[in-house]
Amino acid sequence: MQTLTATYSPEDNKLRLYASSRLEEALYLRLKDAGFAWAPRQDLFVAPMWTPARADLLLDLCGEIGDEDTSL
Repeated sequence: MQTLTATYSPEDNKLRLYASSRLEEALYLRLKDAGFAWAPRQDLFVAPMWTPARADLLLDLCGEIGDEDTSL
């Protein structure tokens, strides 16, 4: 089973999505269409800025958006 975790960092105004395994193509395309990009060095998906639509997508996928508490 895949685990998805969403975070937001007010310091850089970015939303991040952590996935425990490779995403299915449909979900990958949904994230890409919403403006998320794969960040291979960080091993996560990142949106360049917070928007209501992006936050709603992550809430739909993860149920909640936590605080980004790691140094990126």
